[in-house]
Amino acid sequence: MELTAPVSPAQLQLVYPRDTRGMSATPGGELEQLLRLEERTLRSLYGVVAVDADSSAALADAMLAAWPSFIQQVRQVASEDTGSARSGVTYNRPGVIDFAFPSFVGTILASVADPAEILSAPAVTQLVR
Repeated sequence: MELTAPVSPAQLQLVYPRDTRGMSATPGGELEQLLRLEERTLRSLYGVVAVDADSSAALADAMLAAWPSFIQQVRQVASEDTGSARSGVTYNRPGVIDFAFPSFVGTILASVADPAEILSAPAVTQLVR
């Protein structure tokens, strides 16, 4: 899989300044690594293998649209509760949740997805005696 980095850390910080506050945007820093993981995830899940300009544009839009969901899932946050005198976070149990994105992310990538490359559930083998 060839990664193309269609979204830069600076672009992400411009679109999501509150969500990226305190994250390193230096080369090789936290944001660059998270964007690399997000690109790999979206390419794998939706079968985006092309690296042309149209695919990169669609992938950039999808990465920006998927960012809030992606970062929440990477952090394994199930819910957050804040108030004037309290704050709480509930985390998912490790291994319980797979990456899932809102359906509009798939719609953004539909025109550049290769159906043959989309990850699917592994085949089930039934052993019979």
